[in-house]
Amino acid sequence: MIPHYLNGHGHTVVPGQGKVEISDFWPDSMKQFPIMVLEAYALLRVLESLALFLDHGRVDVHVDNKVLIAAWNNEGCKSPELNVALKQIFNFTVENDIFLNLIYVKSANNLAGRTVEIYKEHRFNSYRL
Repeated sequence: MIPHYLNGHGHTVVPGQGKVEISDFWPDSMKQFPIMVLEAYALLRVLESLALFLDHGRVDVHVDNKVLIAAWNNEGCKSPELNVALKQIFNFTVENDIFLNLIYVKSANNLAGRTVEIYKEHRFNSYRL
């Protein structure tokens, strides 16, 4: 979701709100983590930044990392660092009554690096990031 994992810069468009820029920077202590861990924290930061717009619904996120998707679907993995990130994402989804659905997309088709739009289907209260 955030294209540059080490500097954490990204954009999001929210219907009715115009362009919202989301930026974050990884502390040096996180830069040695595998990309799957950084992607998990990037996902968490985007969800936290958009919490006001994600009101009690389903959130579909296109992800190009199969390890992250498998770990989310299996409720954990062998990586302690990824498990910590997944637990934080899980706690966020519970606190905000969100059903998080990670969908695999090939890297070439991933929207990372481009503007990411949130589509809300009003009758289902469903979101796509």
